[in-house]
Amino acid sequence: MTKSKIPNWLSLLLVGFLFISCHQKESEKTRCYVSIRNLDARKNERVVGIRLKFISAQVTSMPVVPIGWQVSVINDPSWSATVQGSIIVGTAAVDSSFLHNFVTIKRGPDLEPPFTFEGEIALTTDFEHTRQVRLDPSNLGLDTLMESH
Repeated sequence: MTKSKIPNWLSLLLVGFLFISCHQKESEKTRCYVSIRNLDARKNERVVGIRLKFISAQVTSMPVVPIGWQVSVINDPSWSATVQGSIIVGTAAVDSSFLHNFVTIKRGPDLEPPFTFEGEIALTTDFEHTRQVRLDPSNLGLDTLMESH
């Protein structure tokens, strides 16, 4: 039986460096609160639906799901994520201020494609007519979460 030429302490040291390296790469991914800003909401319009698509990101939480809403989150393994939601009853419609820090995401690794965002918000005043407002990166507000390790 041949003995390894690498001392045990060196093997352990290399494994330790590998672990620290992987942990740092994971913690370098940025977690953020998402807000929708510059929404062209008219007087008395209420939010009745959302569709958000993130590229190079993962949705990590939605701190508050309003009563009377149906929401789905899909985190694709390719680092694209979708949030879709709509009201079940009219009284569940929310004011546009709800769209402040309402989702948290983790930005993906710095790979292609680069981080981007698109979406739509459904608004109404009378629940008979709905207006779709398209969103692009200029509507996205990100506030970095402070994480403790």
